[in-house]
Amino acid sequence: MTDEQIARQVVSGDKDAFGVLINRFESKLNRYVRRFIFNELETEDLLQNVFIKAYTNLNSFNFNYKFSPWIYRITHNEIVNYIKKNQKIKIVFDIDWDTIMPFKEKNDFGEEIDKENLEKWLNSNLKAIPYKYKEVLTLYYFEELSYKEISDVLLIPTSTVGIRIKRAKELLKKIYNKK
Repeated sequence: MTDEQIARQVVSGDKDAFGVLINRFESKLNRYVRRFIFNELETEDLLQNVFIKAYTNLNSFNFNYKFSPWIYRITHNEIVNYIKKNQKIKIVFDIDWDTIMPFKEKNDFGEEIDKENLEKWLNSNLKAIPYKYKEVLTLYYFEELSYKEISDVLLIPTSTVGIRIKRAKELLKKIYNKK
């Protein structure tokens, strides 16, 4: 059964079917959250909140769309809220030039590092780049979401996803070239 079919069962009254969705997404979402929150207990609490919010808001899920971007969006919101709440320095909201002036360009950095070592190398260097770039790379490379799914999760245009991935690769390329 698809995630959407299981979600429909839950909405129809089969509350136990939600356990299937938890089993399908728990490790993926845990891996996603741990890229941003390094405390294991905090990660578990955050994931519990994600599943509670997903369950209580499942009636608002639009079954014309995929379930995975929807639950990743809830997870994204929980991560952002956690970071805002626990950040010592106040977040400064600025104009997002990626959204205002999107452009396309060839992505070639991923080909420079063999795929076998890419995850290991990214894990050790993601901390050095800004959050908005780290987030798209995590969703793209580690969670294997498409540009469209990332767009749905982050509520940004698909072209902006491409731009952020491109810029993140440029930042990582600079780090790579320094070594």
